[in-house]
Amino acid sequence: MMHKPRRSARAILSSATGLAVALSCVVAATPASAAPGDVPITVDVPTAGAGLALLASDIVSAPDGTVWTTNVLSNSISRVALTGGLATTFVTPTAGSPAGITLGPDGALWFTYLSAAKIGRITTGGAFTEFPIPSGTGAVDIATGADGNLWYTGVGNQKIGRMSTSGAVTEFSTGALNPFFITAGPTGSNKLYTSFASTNKVGIVTTAGAVSTVTLGADVTQPWYIRTVGNDVWFIEQKAGSTAVARLVSDSTVQETVLPASNPTNITPGESGAFYIMDYGGSKVLAMNSSGAVAATYPLPQAAVAGTMGQDGNLWLRAAVKVLQMLSGQVPVLQTAPGLGPLAGVVVGTVITTSNGAWKYQPSGYAYQWQRCTSSDPGTCANIAGATAQAYTASGDDNAKYVRAGVTATNGNGASNVAYSATLAVGSATPPAPPAPPAPATGPDVSIGSGVVATLDGPSSLRRARRGTFDVTFTAVDVAGKVTFTFTKGSKTKTIANVSVAAGRAATSWTPPRSWTRGTTTVKATFTPNAGTPYVAGNMKTTVRIR
Repeated sequence: MMHKPRRSARAILSSATGLAVALSCVVAATPASAAPGDVPITVDVPTAGAGLALLASDIVSAPDGTVWTTNVLSNSISRVALTGGLATTFVTPTAGSPAGITLGPDGALWFTYLSAAKIGRITTGGAFTEFPIPSGTGAVDIATGADGNLWYTGVGNQKIGRMSTSGAVTEFSTGALNPFFITAGPTGSNKLYTSFASTNKVGIVTTAGAVSTVTLGADVTQPWYIRTVGNDVWFIEQKAGSTAVARLVSDSTVQETVLPASNPTNITPGESGAFYIMDYGGSKVLAMNSSGAVAATYPLPQAAVAGTMGQDGNLWLRAAVKVLQMLSGQVPVLQTAPGLGPLAGVVVGTVITTSNGAWKYQPSGYAYQWQRCTSSDPGTCANIAGATAQAYTASGDDNAKYVRAGVTATNGNGASNVAYSATLAVGSATPPAPPAPPAPATGPDVSIGSGVVATLDGPSSLRRARRGTFDVTFTAVDVAGKVTFTFTKGSKTKTIANVSVAAGRAATSWTPPRSWTRGTTTVKATFTPNAGTPYVAGNMKTTVRIR
């Protein structure tokens, strides 16, 4: 098997041509005994190319619960639902071989063209916009930086570009080095990292455009895919006769692990610092732990070259003409506990209903188990035989006692731990003292009702006169309302009001003026729901260090 990544970026450019193909899909049912590494869903998409062109294709997860992939030789981009089904394909306005793709700070998907001097943008609804780049050549990879800009690597022109969401571009020279793949640094960093084609160097780029390099071992013929996983920057090394995965240490040295892979092509972050490596040559996926050791190896029905973690917690892979779902073993994780209703006046004969709560990793079903408790202490609770529906009618055995509901969420990887509601008094049971009024939100997360959580996020540090993006994301895409962002430092206040929520996200940008006081600025986000929606207002709070 030829080690295709050892070829140069120019070779990938020259292999890209226009080719259209028809769509169909094949969906396999999830096996009864699903296990990590299983591939229950395959979806046909237009060809991404063959050989070198295929290696430039990419896939990314979107906030609307879909994954998006570039089809290099078909001049199109495909959207795939996490349930499988027929892919939706959008033909790009320019026949320029779309390649790298990333989720932008505005909630849209941004992508490169290998053979056109443009950067493309596509909304989750399929609307395209294109922006020219001054280099006159195409680009390979693209990433969103901590500064709220899009950063791309130029092909064959020794440039790294920075583009705002309005299309303003600045390009920075890398000297005689050809940048290939690029990734944003760890949270709180103002850096990006890039691999340089046909060298033994990786690059460090500040958001101000300063470029420096780290020289790898003399036996490294080329660093390949590079990606930030948690607080670490990992990349694949092509070496004489072998391949390795390496981690940057203090931006100066590397830690290497030789891989049992003939042609590793991609790194995809997982949970808690773990990650996955696609071995195109071996048609398999290597599950890596946070130390860089191989934890498991999963064979694939066909070779994959790129991956992304879907909102279902599974690995979604790009192969030559298919997108594959590979189960990761990630079961649902509780975000907001179940709630009961009604909360007062419950007597024998009252029908009590539990909500499901809010969960991460897209549960596909829920199971219920009601419990009877002799006091409000959850330690006195025991299962009620046969009480396994979402609603429960209080019986005579519950009088002067308490009940609660347990909810178990299930997805394609299995069942979660049981999540319990608070205990609820029935009849003459002495109700527990009412809880104290909730304190104003002091963290970035807040419940807005109906099991939905809103999360405020933004850069941990920001230079004066430099723009940063702050957003509130919701665990449901149907949330309708406005968000007001307030930035406060001492007597200084900046308010950005009435930012609309769209597709589960409200985002704004803020540039601290040069007169803004250095140090910790408080960032507040106030969500106000539209009238008639099932949601309530919420306040979130975080901080940003102004430098």
